[in-house]
Amino acid sequence: GQTLTITGLTGTFDNKNAGTGKTVTINSTNAQVTAGADTDASNYSITYPATATGDITAKTLNAVVSAADKVYDGTTTAEVTATVETRIGEETLTITGLTGSFADQNVGTDNNVSIDSTGASVQAGAGTSADNYTVVYPAASTASITARPVTLTWSSADLTYTGSEQEVTAEVSNKASGADSFTITYTNNKKTAVGEYTATVTDLGNSNYTLTGAEGITKDWSISYLVTD
Repeated sequence: GQTLTITGLTGTFDNKNAGTGKTVTINSTNAQVTAGADTDASNYSITYPATATGDITAKTLNAVVSAADKVYDGTTTAEVTATVETRIGEETLTITGLTGSFADQNVGTDNNVSIDSTGASVQAGAGTSADNYTVVYPAASTASITARPVTLTWSSADLTYTGSEQEVTAEVSNKASGADSFTITYTNNKKTAVGEYTATVTDLGNSNYTLTGAEGITKDWSISYLVTD
C-alpha cells in the first residue's frame, strides 16, 4: 500500500508541570511529508489537529541522607538530614521530617542508622512545584556514637583518724540512663594513716563513658588526728 511519513511536527504542553492527559498544542508549520515507494505525496492533503494530549511524569530524585554523630545519651535516636538536587534550573526542594534510629545505643564507629521517611515532607522553593518530583530515600546511613565525658562527685574528703582503713569514693552525676552502672577504679583513695592525699579515678568500667574531658577526676582529701579534750 501507499505510505506517507510525516516529520517536523512540534508540540507544546500547556505548562511544564507533571500531570496526565495534559493538552499539547500542535505546530505543523514545519511539517514535511515524505512519500513511500510508489506513492505520490501530491495526491494527498493532510490536515493536522490543533491539539493532542500527553503525560509528564514526575522526575525521580534520590535524596542524600546524612546521620549526625552524637555523644552517648542512652537512646538509639539519631538526627538525620536530607538534601536533594533537582538539576532543573533554579528549582529547589527542602526535605524535613525524616527520623533515624541507631541499631543500638552503645558507643561505636560507623554504626548503622535506619532511616524512617514516613513523616518526610518536601517543601518547594520559589518557582518550584514539589509535585513535579518523586523523592526516593535510602533505607540506612551510618554515624558514630562517642563516649560521654563524666562529671564525678566525691564523698566527704575530710576524715578523722580511726585506726582503720578509710576511703573516699566518686560517683557519676551525669549518667545518661538510670540503668547505667559503673565499676570505678582508683588510685590513692584508701588510707589508714593521718595525712593529705589526692585520689584519682583511673577507670569507669563502662565503655559508654570516658574520663577524657571529664570533670572531677581527682580529689584532694585528708585524714586528721582525732582531737580529744
